[in-house]
Amino acid sequence: MQAINAFFAGISLFFLYKTALRLTGSNAAFTALLLCGSAFGFMRFATENETYIIPLALSMAGSYYLFVSENIPKKWPVVAGFSLLALAVLFHQMHIWWLLAACFAFRKNMTAVISGIAGCLIIIMVYVLAANENGIPWYKFPLSDANSGTVQLLPGMDNVKFTAINSIRTWVQVHGNIHYFLHHNTLLLIMACAALAVFILAMLPLKWLRQEKNAPRQNTTSVLLFRIALSLHFLWAFYSVGNAEFMAMIPFLLCLSFPALLQKFSKRLSAVSLGLLMWNLSTALIPNHMYLTEKLVDQWQFITKHTQDPDTTYFVARRKNLLENVDAAMGGSPALNMQVHNLVLLSAPSDRGPHTASEADIDLLIRNGKRVYTDCIDYPEPLSRSSMLGGDKNREYFSQYNLLQVDSFDDFYGRHRYYEVKMKTAAPVK
Repeated sequence: MQAINAFFAGISLFFLYKTALRLTGSNAAFTALLLCGSAFGFMRFATENETYIIPLALSMAGSYYLFVSENIPKKWPVVAGFSLLALAVLFHQMHIWWLLAACFAFRKNMTAVISGIAGCLIIIMVYVLAANENGIPWYKFPLSDANSGTVQLLPGMDNVKFTAINSIRTWVQVHGNIHYFLHHNTLLLIMACAALAVFILAMLPLKWLRQEKNAPRQNTTSVLLFRIALSLHFLWAFYSVGNAEFMAMIPFLLCLSFPALLQKFSKRLSAVSLGLLMWNLSTALIPNHMYLTEKLVDQWQFITKHTQDPDTTYFVARRKNLLENVDAAMGGSPALNMQVHNLVLLSAPSDRGPHTASEADIDLLIRNGKRVYTDCIDYPEPLSRSSMLGGDKNREYFSQYNLLQVDSFDDFYGRHRYYEVKMKTAAPVK
């Protein structure tokens, strides 16, 4: 999946460059390429096992063909553009906002209207088929997260707080683990300091960073498309409690929404891009590969070593999805490896997902003689979005049980402890 994401990341940047080149007709297109390619949100999802880059590439390609259609009297670019935008929605439904923006921007073009309606009908048809396959009404299928209670329906202060935080993190990595990474690797520290120096230089009134004087203003239909899509996607990210995944396209839309400013400040923005690239590599991508993967592998091996029970063992994991990814990387499918180890991973209470272990489930498992373990309390964790949202839910959840520490291990974050979960009625073992 990472290789696929890297490939489509290249496709995204290719169509970004092609579109910016047509909009600005200058070196500003290369600036857009550098700026968006160095943005942390884009770099992050281009190197992870997530599905946010493929629809971005499709939306960028579709938008490019719609832009081309403004200059040639042919229908195929319009049809191709809306087809790609509709396909992007099928990869991730949040790209419906990009498609709707295109429908509005090109509403005076009859071919665009027909193509937009056709694209929406295809999306609905696919959703109907998927809903029937899952045995639920088609109109509930797109709202499954809302119906399951896994999303916050009414905005609050968290929406404001995390939208502001992730608006910054879309461009530059800010995380509590940076201190640990830089403290343990001198080369990364030097690289991060160099990035800060570049940021400072980019802000100084140096002659070689002087701005272009007469950047032309672009008021094409495509620019309107990008501005509407930018507004809709940002509002959706705000409603989704500032979800970083829903902001991956913001740098692309922002650059293309204001091509005149992009050209006017192209030299200064290119310098900023270099700083972004160095900072995001030294504080996120390189150390995550060097340390976090190794840390998770050690944790997974530690868990499987301590759960060698002939009967099935249940482990309420603080990072269930990451451990499953490590498990798969170490030897095949997670399901197969779970069978080999007689181990079932359950989500932590703070995850608030549909597969989170409930009190009734754990009570039933323990009463049936099953062993239940957890790493959800008494662990070192740097400041992050998950720690800010999770709060003390895990500790509150497990306060009704006796937790018997069975082992611990250390990493550069600190000491991690593993507990066996027992019913409260049982006398705690000291």
